[in-house]
Amino acid sequence: MQQATLEQWKKLYKEADALKEKRPWTIFEDIDLIAVQLEGKREPYFCSIMGKQGNCPGITMYYGMDGYSDLCMIMDSYQYSAPTTYIMGDITCMTCYYGDKNEMEPDQRKIIQDLGLKYEGANDWPYFYSFEPRYVPVNLNRDEVIQCTRIMEVLNKTVDMVMEDEEWLPNFEKGELLMAEWDFVEEGEEPNLSIYPLPLPNSIPRFLTVKVEDSVLGEFKEYERSDMELVMDLNYLFTPIDDPDYDRPINPLLVLAYDLKEDSILAGDVLTLDHDEMERVVSIFFHIIENYGIPKKLYARNPRILIGMEYLCDQLNIEIVNDPLQELDDIYQGIQQTI
Repeated sequence: MQQATLEQWKKLYKEADALKEKRPWTIFEDIDLIAVQLEGKREPYFCSIMGKQGNCPGITMYYGMDGYSDLCMIMDSYQYSAPTTYIMGDITCMTCYYGDKNEMEPDQRKIIQDLGLKYEGANDWPYFYSFEPRYVPVNLNRDEVIQCTRIMEVLNKTVDMVMEDEEWLPNFEKGELLMAEWDFVEEGEEPNLSIYPLPLPNSIPRFLTVKVEDSVLGEFKEYERSDMELVMDLNYLFTPIDDPDYDRPINPLLVLAYDLKEDSILAGDVLTLDHDEMERVVSIFFHIIENYGIPKKLYARNPRILIGMEYLCDQLNIEIVNDPLQELDDIYQGIQQTI
């Protein structure tokens, strides 16, 4: 992973500082999207500005329709009870937060120190992360620093135009976003920015229902029924594991099966990067039926499981329950301490 130069970081901090001074979160909700189309990119970056609700101010940038799907998962997460650790562990994006000095990683504090930049107080220190599924968030690499700088340039100009005339704002409440296209030109020439409203795109279905052959289902329908209340969960542990074969630390993804009535773990497996999570969930699910019978209920909080297991549970007459499952949090905490 090639590192950005100090000069490249300097340009990014300049744009991030300029955007912070404009306080765009006083204008935009985090669900009011700005789509930034950069020259040379086939798809736009979908940008969300955070901070209006009193949470940590910042900007998240998701590339293309795959990134938009990640963003939709976050916005729709209120429908489920999935923990933040899963939602934030399963996305691809770049972020800029404005927080406190003690929230920053040492390498980012060193960059600020080397650049001679000065920040003070809460929500003043800019820091950046790159998110990718199955890995813990890391510092931006060189290409990401360059892309993030270009996006920030467009956002700065866009916010300037909106602050001058709010007529530029689309009707966010009626399903529009603000498209910003900046044609980058030769150095020294003034770039041309166009902003205009567009309807929000339809999101790509992120979670699919798992189906198996009728002959397989027929075999499992023959098992006796039990009064088990089965819990199945997927969650990221955010306990970094370094592997020399990868340029980012791995974020362990755990699949867990738990007997709610007996308060006991039935199965647990840390998935490798090559594992398909739903294949493993279904494998454990069938293994439990073979050993304990068909459960009465399936409890889950992860949308990948709640949606993925709909067909199998319908065929096996198992009630699916969407539940926060707070009792799992202590289990994960204990697992984290052993890794």
